[in-house]
Amino acid sequence: MHSGAQRFAASVPHTGSRADYWPDLFTANPAQALPLEQGAVLADGETLPDGQRLYSPKLLDAWGDAAYEPILREDWFEDQAR
Repeated sequence: MHSGAQRFAASVPHTGSRADYWPDLFTANPAQALPLEQGAVLADGETLPDGQRLYSPKLLDAWGDAAYEPILREDWFEDQAR
């Protein structure tokens, strides 16, 4: 089981889109996306034809890069008895 996950992680670029792991249903390309009405439901195991996938943007397309505050170098652990 782990070897399949390792092969996937090593061979698929990680973009944050559902299309990374479910390309038969999702696309990160809006030009290839199928416009669906809100509330539409697909049957379990159903796939969509090429050029008609659900849109799932890449993470950086949905959320820009963000600056973070510096990480505190304090240990949060205080007492094992609590």
